[in-house]
Amino acid sequence: MGTKKKTSGSAILAAIWVIVIVAMLGFALLSLNAISNSFADKFKRDAAAFEAAQAGIADALHEIVNSDAWDTGFLTLSDVNSEDLWSAGFDNKPAPGGGAEYSLSFNTPVPNTPFFSIDNITGTGAADGYFGAGTVPAGTLQLISVGTSTSGTGRTSRRAVFASIKSVPKSAFSDFAIFSNNSMSFTGNGGTDSWNSAQGTYESTHSNTNGTIGTNGISPSIISLGSHTVIGGDVQIGPDGDPSTAISEGSHSVIYGTKKVASSPVEIPNIVAPSGISMGDVHTSRTLQPGTYSDMTISGWEQVTLTPGTYVFTGDIHISGHASVRISSGQAIVFAKSDVHDTGNGFSNTSERPKNLVLIGTETCTSIHLGGNAESYMGVYAPNADLHYNGNDDFYGSIICKTFTNNGNSVVHRDLDLVNSAPYVGIEVSKKGWSEVK
Repeated sequence: MGTKKKTSGSAILAAIWVIVIVAMLGFALLSLNAISNSFADKFKRDAAAFEAAQAGIADALHEIVNSDAWDTGFLTLSDVNSEDLWSAGFDNKPAPGGGAEYSLSFNTPVPNTPFFSIDNITGTGAADGYFGAGTVPAGTLQLISVGTSTSGTGRTSRRAVFASIKSVPKSAFSDFAIFSNNSMSFTGNGGTDSWNSAQGTYESTHSNTNGTIGTNGISPSIISLGSHTVIGGDVQIGPDGDPSTAISEGSHSVIYGTKKVASSPVEIPNIVAPSGISMGDVHTSRTLQPGTYSDMTISGWEQVTLTPGTYVFTGDIHISGHASVRISSGQAIVFAKSDVHDTGNGFSNTSERPKNLVLIGTETCTSIHLGGNAESYMGVYAPNADLHYNGNDDFYGSIICKTFTNNGNSVVHRDLDLVNSAPYVGIEVSKKGWSEVK
């Protein structure tokens, strides 16, 4: 009897140990599963937060390029899966599932973090970087975007992404020999090519490349080339256009580049002329000082000389006969608030550096006629003007206008050095660095 009780007790004890071990294994498995779920949850949160932070950088870049109010920053913008955030062209998209948002602010920390962006674009010296660490060089923008993701468990992950941006003023003459918002027509044997006045004469630097022409239009024959027109560059039409119908080629015309469709419209904003009290009309030969004038009408052999500086003409500019407006040194920027008609010797830039003479048509300048009896070295920016270039004398520079008509055999020789010239119509953003902030 004693032996049976002892054996029975041992069995019970063994069973208890088996139960305990099984329970411990079960608990361990449950704990391991919980830990695994916790790690998986954290991994998902971290990934979503990181993608959200990158979305903030992408959105900031888009705002910088397209908005004057970008420096106000954005706080807790949700729905980072929106395709609208990727118009800046970034490939990496937020993780699916939602629940993530990003924050980006300037000069004061994003809530619950030490991170903030530094705007030192207009600074003349280095500024302290985020959280008092590092420096931001003059002319540079340091962006820090904080992504936040909260899971169904209520846990939150935050990741910060850093990008260092340097802006470069973008000249209105950055991309085209001729750009018209609407139609462009060559009726003679004219065309385009390019050269670089900073590197030498036209004869020594010219090339049948970079003489690109373009329009925002897409209607049939929006660009019409003459029978012997030669385009030394690309021909670009507006978004969603069909080059086979929008570009009408002449019987012997030549395009050295390619036919292109823009991904988005080219923006050519109006520029406001400086204000000032008029110093009167200009109706005879004289040397002008920078300032505001009413109209200018000169003819015969009259000559108006511009000293370097900025000029505003509130009335029409008429140049006829052998009359001319001359600039010999330095840069003269001429704002035309009304129409310009040149049938004389026109705008004479004896330096033969187009950036030294820039004609800007304001919103109220709707008609410009150029191409009298002499070659022109200048840049013309007139977004609201129908521009007619007449005669057979060539144009050295760049033309931006509403519509363009070349009625003669003149060639527009795009000067690549104009990319360094006013007017500036925005900034080009050069991303210098991109890394995660730990």
